[in-house]
Formats: sequence, structure tokens, C-alpha cells
Amino acid sequence: MAQVFKNSHIRALEENMSREIDLLQSTFQFKPINSDQSEKFYSEQSKKLEKLIDSRVTFISLDGTVIGDSEVSPSKMDNHLSRKEIVSAAKGEIGSSIRYSASIGENMLYIAKHVTSEDGSFDGYIRLSMSLSTVERDLNKGWLMMVGGLMLLFLAAALVSYRISKGLTKPLEHITQVANRISRLDYDARVQLSRRDEIGQLGLAINRMAGSLQEQMKVIRDNEDLLQSVLTNMVGGILMVEADGRVALMNREAERFLHVNQEKFLGKSYLELKRNHDFQQFMVEGMDTKEYLKEERNVYDPEHRTLLLERVPMFEDDGNYRGCSSCYRM
Repeated sequence: MAQVFKNSHIRALEENMSREIDLLQSTFQFKPINSDQSEKFYSEQSKKLEKLIDSRVTFISLDGTVIGDSEVSPSKMDNHLSRKEIVSAAKGEIGSSIRYSASIGENMLYIAKHVTSEDGSFDGYIRLSMSLSTVERDLNKGWLMMVGGLMLLFLAAALVSYRISKGLTKPLEHITQVANRISRLDYDARVQLSRRDEIGQLGLAINRMAGSLQEQMKVIRDNEDLLQSVLTNMVGGILMVEADGRVALMNREAERFLHVNQEKFLGKSYLELKRNHDFQQFMVEGMDTKEYLKEERNVYDPEHRTLLLERVPMFEDDGNYRGCSSCYRM
């Protein structure tokens, strides 16, 4: 963008300077180049023209000799016939070049044209030159404007991005916290969002899931309470053993009969029920045979008792053996 701006500005200057040379050709009062006062005349006129058009003015003869300049005395200037802008002007073109001027000490834009006066008194070149410091100054202003504009744009983009990210990440963090609470069995946790976009839909889905889990856990707890109530009030004892031999369940009557505490005994092997050998043997047979059996047995613990024992093997839907459940009644 800076290069395009610079090139465009230089082209505009070239066009303006070319028009100024055309204007000079039609309005300037030329004098013969070979006269004794020609150098003085053209030097004075160059200085006057510089004040009017704000450009350095140089009059050059066909052989490249400088006969007038608004900045430097013509006697101190080299022959200009080989200068790029003069070479182009000699071909009937608009000569243009940019180079460093040793006499001025700046980068200059040079525009030259071949000019012939109507009366034939002048046949040579008029060259206008302008310091590119103005262009560079304007270019620096352009850079400043672009940098300032980009900084404002980046600041605005940062603010917008921050608001968008906060609008996305904060609700997601809230949903994540609620999901973690639900994973820790806190089924009362709910997502508090009023959005209707995808994030809001996700929050509603989390809430529906938590509500469904809460209802299911309530059903499970009610069933557990009902089962516990039934087991507690049974007049007979019941003992359930997993396939690996661990005790999974026993009721209060079984605790009393086996003289154990279920809280301490659950999860342990049924083979540790050593107090009642007959009942233990009944369980061992059931675990080995995996068959249903119902019979009466006489046990001594320590007094004599007659028990009705019932052994039920348990299988899963796919046929895998799950364990054995034993019941007894006096």
C-alpha cells in the first residue's frame, strides 16, 4: 500500500510538472541563447519561476549546457546532455528520472521536455525538479495513518474477540462444573443459562439428563428401601453369594442365626461362616452343583433345630452363572 501510494503520488507530480512546462512554453518570453545576457536572464527568470511553481527550474541548450538554474550558478554545473531525463526528452518524450542531486543534497524528481519558442530564439530543454522529501513526508504521514488505523483495528478486534470468547468459554466452564457435580452424584446441580443457541441447547440437555438420573436414583432408592424392609421383616433367613464366593446380601434373621454382623461380613467369602458347619456345607454343595434344592436338615447350634433349607442357583439372561441364594425357615 505504501509503495502504491508513493508511485501514485510521483505520477501525479510528473503530470503536473509536465503541464507546467507546457504552460511555460506558451507564455514565457524567451531570449536568444547565444546572447551575452542569456545566462543572467535565464538564471533570474528561473528563480522567479521557482517561487511561482515551487519547483527547481533549469534551462538547458541542445548541446546540454546549462544556461539558467534557480538553485546553482550555471557555470558550476556539468553538461546535462547525458542525463536520463534529457536523453528521453531529446527523443521527443517526456523525460523523467529520480536520483540524488549532489548540488542540492536530496533525492529529486526530474521532468524535462524539448521546448522550441515560436520565434525560434530558444531551442533546448526546460527541466523542472522537485525534492522527494515532500513525497517522503506524505508517505510517512500515510504510514502513521496506516499504523494508527491498524492499531485501532487490532484493538477493536481484540475487544470483540475477548467478548466473543468470554461469551463462549464462560458458559462452557459453567456447564463443565455442573457436569462434574453430577458425576459426583450431586443430581440437584443444574445449568443456569437463558441462551437459545447451541450452548443453551447443551445446557438444557445436561439439565434433562440430571433430572432423569435424579428420578432413576429415586426409584432405585425406593426399591432398595422396599427390599430392605422385606428382608428385615422376613421370618426366615436369606443369604446370597456371588459366583466368586463373596457374600452379597443377608438379612437380619440370617445375622442372628449365623452370629455375624452383615456390615463386617458383606464382601467376604462365605467359607468364613464356620460357626454352622451344616449350613456352610449346604452352601458349598450348591456352589458346586449349581442346582436347585429344597430339604429339611437337623442342625445343632448349639441346641437341636430342624430347618427347611432352600437353595436357588442364579443365572443371568445370557446364561452365565451369577451365584447362589439360600433360604431357611424353622
